[in-house]
Amino acid sequence: MPGADARHRAPGAGRPGPARAWLDGERATLLAIVAETATDGWPSHAVHLASILTRYLAAGQPVDAVAVHGHALDAVRAVGDLAGEATTRTALGVALIRLSRFDAATEHLSCAASLFADLGDPAGEARAVTNLGVVAARLSMHPSAVASFEHAIRLWRQAGDQIGEARALNLLGLVEDRMGRYGPAAEHQQQSLDLYRETGVVLGEASALTDLGIVEHRLGRIESAAEYHGRALALFLDGHDRTGEAWARNGLGEAALSLGDPAGALTHHVAALAAATIAAARDQQARAHHGLGDAHEALYNLAPAGSHLERALAIYAELGMPEADHLRARLAARPAAPTQRF
Repeated sequence: MPGADARHRAPGAGRPGPARAWLDGERATLLAIVAETATDGWPSHAVHLASILTRYLAAGQPVDAVAVHGHALDAVRAVGDLAGEATTRTALGVALIRLSRFDAATEHLSCAASLFADLGDPAGEARAVTNLGVVAARLSMHPSAVASFEHAIRLWRQAGDQIGEARALNLLGLVEDRMGRYGPAAEHQQQSLDLYRETGVVLGEASALTDLGIVEHRLGRIESAAEYHGRALALFLDGHDRTGEAWARNGLGEAALSLGDPAGALTHHVAALAAATIAAARDQQARAHHGLGDAHEALYNLAPAGSHLERALAIYAELGMPEADHLRARLAARPAAPTQRF
């Protein structure tokens, strides 16, 4: 689920500092060191370095992450370190998800979950099971995703990890929204929001507000949806999170159109498109174009409406999103713009 993942980032993501610049410059050397230590009698060093690099590689280097964690896995298996194997398989599974290699990801994450269960580590098991839910959701296996997230929530509670629980609740709500189960989705997003507030995770709070706004819109509670999106926008702007800003502004644009304000919708979607372009958030670029098309159509600006809807369709199709089929059918049935006669 790219939207959810993309919005759980540290403030300032996308603005590399000195440490990130150094890692970028030394990445090839670091990868070579991991490979060398894993095969040359220094397995603990390989695992430790792979662990240090996990967050950096997960942010945008999934191919390198697979290589690093693959070497680390060989090292921990060679010395019989079951806890290290479980942790490494989880990191490897996450990297494989980013490459859409879902079968391999499922294999590693399932093995990790079993190892963590045998070791009596509910937090580790919860991480693996949460990511198994992400795989199922990406494959549109919604009942399986729901079962995984519900299992993960129980494990996070057992481990006493409220942040992990909040994320699993957020993901569960997203899947329920896709299934059309809007009441449970709203309930779980509210629970996620409460936990993020309690733990002080601002970007998590903003994500939950955004997703709650989407569900409220689907339930026809448009003014409530606009309020949630507005609150999320304020938090995202404080964190300089362009992806989150795009989500919130698109939500505000959709709410404005539903409230009979297409001009206001245009303003929000234009800003959303700008933020999504800076962040390279393709799904939100498509959503912004879709919203701009709808707003222009409501204003009887049929030529720009068609242009934006066609651009939205192209991106939806590129990303393999289900919105492509709905929009393609709509455009096929749409009357052509009137010819200028004078």
